[in-house]
Amino acid sequence: MKFHFFSVFLITSVFLLAEKSGSATAPTSNAPAATAAGPANYDKNNRQCVAGSEAHREVANSFHQFNEPATQRFQQMVQNGQRPWCDSASAFSPTSNQRDAARNLSSVANQLQQQNPGEQAFPIQPRCLIAALSRQSGTSAFHCPNDGAGAGQRINSNQCFTPPMVDFIHQSVGNALSCVKNATGISFDPITIFKKINNESGFRPFYSYNGGHGIGQLIGGTAAGIAQGRSDFGTIMSSIADSNDSSCSDFKNIIQSDRANPIRGSNAIVQNGRCRFLSMGQGMQRNLIYSLMLRASLSKTITARFKAQFPNQNMNSPQNKELVGNLINVGYGPGGPRAALALLRSAGRSGSADGLRNAVSRNTYIRSINGSYNEVLRLSGTSASTNEERDRACLVN
Repeated sequence: MKFHFFSVFLITSVFLLAEKSGSATAPTSNAPAATAAGPANYDKNNRQCVAGSEAHREVANSFHQFNEPATQRFQQMVQNGQRPWCDSASAFSPTSNQRDAARNLSSVANQLQQQNPGEQAFPIQPRCLIAALSRQSGTSAFHCPNDGAGAGQRINSNQCFTPPMVDFIHQSVGNALSCVKNATGISFDPITIFKKINNESGFRPFYSYNGGHGIGQLIGGTAAGIAQGRSDFGTIMSSIADSNDSSCSDFKNIIQSDRANPIRGSNAIVQNGRCRFLSMGQGMQRNLIYSLMLRASLSKTITARFKAQFPNQNMNSPQNKELVGNLINVGYGPGGPRAALALLRSAGRSGSADGLRNAVSRNTYIRSINGSYNEVLRLSGTSASTNEERDRACLVN
């Protein structure tokens, strides 16, 4: 997400949306923090590489030390007889060249099965997440051995990811989506979220590129605007900080800490320490919840405008959920939110949602997102003939 916070603030200020996210305490959810099933043979210390290079293990080694609040909670969850979303109990035999492991993921997919898919906020096939982590990129990467405020040390970006690391990332994204939904009432289309994060960072928390940082590629001015509660972010932060929902457990502590010590400045992430947003544990979770608070704010603006221009459209249909999700994604591209709203205005004159859908599909940024998703499908050995089949390919059935 490479646009400055001011663009979001200007757009949300201009349209002054009628609906505001409530600050009432969200009801307790039935997870997705963990399931009640025992860990069986789950090995939280399994250090086999399922993505990346065996030669680059800085991040994996720091994750398996479980020395951050977020990773400690993950370890405690397993020790208490609970289980992460993905079950990697069966042994995984890595290929001889681990950088090509994503091409041979059919066996991995069978070993990393989702539990209770109907209850999950992020029902994405593990093989697709592993494939995303296996995508190559030349962006800068930083090793953050703990969740301190340091800038981190530059490392090779093709880091090894182990099954527990995949589980932790998968679980953290799902919890963040569930937390925002329960705190604000705003839900997101999971495949659209998957495509967006895959394009931005490939789900690698340690990336830093073109001013963007971490799994959500936050920039400093955006992070500062959110942390200081500008626009409607203050209400969203309060809703999460006050939530009793189990999926908010990690995030409310982060927000409470950041409200006491706000992030400031257009270069806030670097000034406050990259590791605050890049570490494998709490840094990644901070990046996730900030990114989704930004997305919730954009969602309110774009959804309200979509409803105004297409009052007869069913907002709960999968096609319209995907369309609105893609419009929000357009808002992260080079033209910012203005580009998304311009597409809406243009399509509104014709009164055709199908016309809008076609225009969005031709958008340069959406084409980039879809291109990155095509790479995931290729790496995971997935074939599909239609767009609908392609999207369903990475969803848990």
